[in-house]
Amino acid sequence: MDFDTISPNGSIDCYVMLKTVEKKTSAKGGAYLDATISNKTGEMNAKLWDYSEAIHGVYEAGNLVKLRGTVSEYKGANQFRIERIRLVLPEDGIDINDFIPSTGFSEEDMWNELYKTANSFSDGELKAIVTDILREKKEKMLYWPAAFKMHHAVRGGLLCHTLSIVRLAEAICKVYPFADRELLLAGAILHDIGKIVVPDSILRKPD
Repeated sequence: MDFDTISPNGSIDCYVMLKTVEKKTSAKGGAYLDATISNKTGEMNAKLWDYSEAIHGVYEAGNLVKLRGTVSEYKGANQFRIERIRLVLPEDGIDINDFIPSTGFSEEDMWNELYKTANSFSDGELKAIVTDILREKKEKMLYWPAAFKMHHAVRGGLLCHTLSIVRLAEAICKVYPFADRELLLAGAILHDIGKIVVPDSILRKPD
């Protein structure tokens, strides 16, 4: 389903990610689900009226689900009215990467370039420190965003941002050859590594 081009029509079956989902109570006292559904093309508000956990199941943000329903216009924007919902099953053959915005570059290639740079250091202690940290944090670095809402807020964003800073540091060393290249590159590689372990709430800028 392409959120950018979809228009109100008949019944739709689709796979989406629940970006947000919350159980609410309507003005008449009935339960309903209020969700934001998304894929790589965008996102849309969705409602499941007369919601029952026993019938429909329990869901949380980040779940991949299969939906059946219709799209209608509400207050100038499209809204998905959910008729049926279930969690994605292994036999559906769905890849989560198809639902998450990414940098468009290979995360493995970007990590390998960083590791190759650090592994080329002549300073043995500095090389050991940086390469050890890169190996230890590799799994998370392959998908971690650089920020919650600001720059590079996509899958692999931290790697993309870090690599761009490393390349900038390399260019600076050509202009200022007296700079300690390896120390500068080590700082560039590790300057945001703490975002992997620091809670996102601490990283957010005040509104």
